[in-house]
Parts: sequence; structure tokens; C-alpha cells
Amino acid sequence: MNKGRLASTIVCLACIAGAIGSLAAAWDLHQFLSRTSHSADLANSFQASKLTSLMGIYAALAVLMVLIGVKIAMGSSGHRSATGQWSPLAVTAWSLVIAYLLLVYYPLPSHPHHLDKLLFLLGGVLAWALWLFGHPSGLAGALSTRFYSRTRVVLINLLLFAVMGEAALRIADPVLARDGLYSREQSSRWLKPHMKTEGSIGQTNAFGFRDREWTMDKPASTVRVLAIGDSFTWGTGVTYDEGVVRILERALQDRIPRSEILNLGVPGFEPEHELDLLKQFGLYLQPDAVVLNLFVGNDIMRKRAAGRESAIVVAGKIFYVHHSGNWIHDHLGPDRWHLYHNLNYLIQVDFSSFRGWFRRKTAPSTVASGGNASSAPNGWAIDYLRYLGERSDIFGKEDSEEWNFHWDFTRSVLDSFVSALRAQRIALVVAIIPEQVQLDRDLQREFLTAAGSSAQSYDFSKPQKVLAQWCQSRGVACVDLLAKWASGPPREALYFPNDTHWNGGGHTRAAMEILPALSAQLASFSVNDPTRLP
Repeated sequence: MNKGRLASTIVCLACIAGAIGSLAAAWDLHQFLSRTSHSADLANSFQASKLTSLMGIYAALAVLMVLIGVKIAMGSSGHRSATGQWSPLAVTAWSLVIAYLLLVYYPLPSHPHHLDKLLFLLGGVLAWALWLFGHPSGLAGALSTRFYSRTRVVLINLLLFAVMGEAALRIADPVLARDGLYSREQSSRWLKPHMKTEGSIGQTNAFGFRDREWTMDKPASTVRVLAIGDSFTWGTGVTYDEGVVRILERALQDRIPRSEILNLGVPGFEPEHELDLLKQFGLYLQPDAVVLNLFVGNDIMRKRAAGRESAIVVAGKIFYVHHSGNWIHDHLGPDRWHLYHNLNYLIQVDFSSFRGWFRRKTAPSTVASGGNASSAPNGWAIDYLRYLGERSDIFGKEDSEEWNFHWDFTRSVLDSFVSALRAQRIALVVAIIPEQVQLDRDLQREFLTAAGSSAQSYDFSKPQKVLAQWCQSRGVACVDLLAKWASGPPREALYFPNDTHWNGGGHTRAAMEILPALSAQLASFSVNDPTRLP
């Protein structure tokens, strides 16, 4: 078989395989949309309109692939001539690359950011198929131009760079993890070392945390406490010195002079991420106690699919990657590549200053002043009310299936947290951070109006009750800030307008409420282990 005939045969076989795969995908999407057509989550979770478009493209692609395969098999002069000019090796290589990309981003179960990539990729394949079917000589002519030749060289080099770069970085990963690209110890990839931050420290520390510099080895005769949590612990919206961790540390040092609290807060983190951070980083800091800050707004029920993420370590940094249920995606997808994470991290660090400048230039001033063009009648932003609505099951008197699923997962994570600390004889204090809607009756009425529900359907203290019961059953010290603030200062004295985060007053109040429980835990542990305190 000569080279031209071999290339045509490979194209014909690829078209047949593509037609079968496209038809199966279209049928799968049809069945999926039929099963979930009455699901309330369909519009947001699975983006029905995009899936319907994908189904149509797959069906059209299946028909085109069959027609092209038939044309080539029957010896159509135009199609056989066009494909006979191609390199068999190139046809095989690009067929495999396209098949890989289609299989990686296959949308069932769906992940929203896959759909746009798949639509773009399928659109390109469909355009190529239409061109080959309708005007094969025109396609052959385009592929013989100098522009295509140069484009092909670029694409081949990118492909070689990906393959060779991935191999090289996997071999070099132990070196990068020890003393190269990142650092010796494992910490989250969201944390960037020496980035500018407001407050007396001026920048994040060498590990990327919003804290002063500290060493992995605990200084002698020092009581070390870790504060673990999300953006509340990090201190979003306030300076480093105004954050709950720094205020709590100063207050603790008045009682225990040789004490320190290290800020391990990471914006966007959830309990499972914080558990990974504790096991893979925090325990190596040799803490005497841990303060775990749990925000009921998203630490019990999360917008992301709970249990569908896992932590992988690349060059000493922890990266969280999601699972779609697709084996190829979950094992061979780009977000499992060391090359992807290394390049992505470097780009984030290099462009972080530019992004910060751009945000300052484009940020609307209405938010800072408390105004909002799209506000509800009482001044609450529509987006904020929608945010509350997405997690309204946490306040429902009746336990929904969604609530049970998320709480079971969160409880298992918290149980693992307790086990990991008790194995090392480390004290634990859980601080339960309330959502604004739990403290503000006006906001509750606004929320109920927006949701079209009655007050009888909700118990706005439910998350605290559940978490406090869990703490009691596990013998864990618990600080319920909702109970302490319910008859205290107004919501405006604690939170920023139309935001979930504390202002300076909220951070100060939280630190003063956590201090007694933390001091008691440290004293209790020191009685059983005198070496704990100086």
C-alpha cells in the first residue's frame, strides 16, 4: 500500500471511529437531558442549553463523518486525492490528539468549565469536516500554503514541548519540591510568597501565608498555635494587624508571653482543604493547639460538588483538582500534569501585581460606599441575596437530601481533623463564624421575600446547633459566635455592607470571644503534659 492510499485509509477509519463516538455521545446527551429535564439544578449545574447545543453538534458530526468515510471508501476522486496528500503519521498523531481532548472534556457528569472548551473544540472539528466534505480540493489547497506549514510547525513544537516538558518536570519534581521552584515544605498553590499585603508585614511570608516570617521548627519554650480557615482567617478586607489572628495573638501573649499564633488561613478553602493543609503542612510546625474557623456560609454546604476534589502535590505545592467521573479526565487530564501546574503557578505570581493594579483601576466605587445599582429595596445587593439562596438548605427546618449529603461529608472531614490532632496530643478549638443573615432580622425578611418562602420553613440557627452538637459529642471546645453576638452589637458593627466578611470590629470581637476557650484548652493540655508550656 502506497503512502497516499495509507493516509486515505487512516482518515477513513478515523471518520468511522469518530462517527460512532459522536453518535454515542449525542445519544448519551439525549438520555441525560431527558432524565434531568425536571431537575431544579439543571440550569446552573449542567447548563442545559450548552448540552443541547453539544448534542446537536455531535449528531451533525456523526452524519458528516459517515458521509466523508463513504466518499473516501468509494474512491471519490476529490476526497481520495485530498486525503492522499497527507502524511499517515501526521493523520494518526492529530487523530489521537483530538480524540484525547474530546474524551478528556466529555461532559457527563458535567463540570461547567468543560462545556465551553468542548464547544470550541467540537466547533473546530465540525468546521474541518464540513470543509473536507463540501470542498476537499479547497482544504487540500489551504493545507499546502506557507501559512499552514508554519502553523503546523508551531503546533508540533507545542505538542513536543508538552510531552517533553511533562517528562522533564516529573523527573525534576523532587528537586523542585526540596529547594527549587517552590519550597521544601508543602503548602497551598493559592499562596504566593512575598506578595504585597496591607499591614505592618508589608508582604506575605516565604510560604505565601499572610503572616510574618517563621520557621518550621518551633522555637524552644514557645507555645505555638495554628489558626486554620478561609478568608476570615486570612483577613480579607482588613489589614494584617486588624485581622482576628493578629489580635488574638497579642491578647494571648498578655497571658502567655512566649506564645505565637501562625496564620494558616487561605481564601476559598473549605474543611477538606484545611484537613489536607493540616496533615501535609501544619503538623510539621509542631503546634500545641489549633483554632479551626468554620464559616457556616460555605463550610457545611458548598457550591462546588463536595467530595469531588482531591489534593495532589506538585513540586511541594498542594493543588486541588476536581473529579468529573470521566476516567480519562480524572487520571490523564491536563490538570493532572506537572507542567500545567508549574506554568500556571509562575504565571499567577508574575502577573499578580498587574492584576492587582487592574482591579484597583476598574473596581466600582459604589460597593465601597455601600451603594449598589442592583440592590433590593432595603439596600441588600441582589447578588448577595442570590448567594444566600444558593445555600438556603443550611437553614431549612426539614433536612433536605442536599443538606444530608453535604453535612455527612463535612462531618467525616471534621472527624478526621479531630483524629489527626488527638494522635499528636494537640488541642483543638472550633470557632463557628455566623452568616450575616443569622444576625439581621431585616436581612432575614429580605431573604425570605426573595426566596418566596415563609419564616416557618427556616431555622437560622440550625448550622450552629448541628456543629455545637458535633463538638459536644467529640469533646471539642466550641466557640459559637452567633450565640455570643445575638444580643450584642448590630450587624453593621461586625460586617462589611453586602459582604460575608467581617470589618475591623468583627475581627476584634471574634478574637476576644475565642481567647478564653483557647487559653482554657492550652491550660488543660499543659496539666496533662507539663512540657507543653514554658
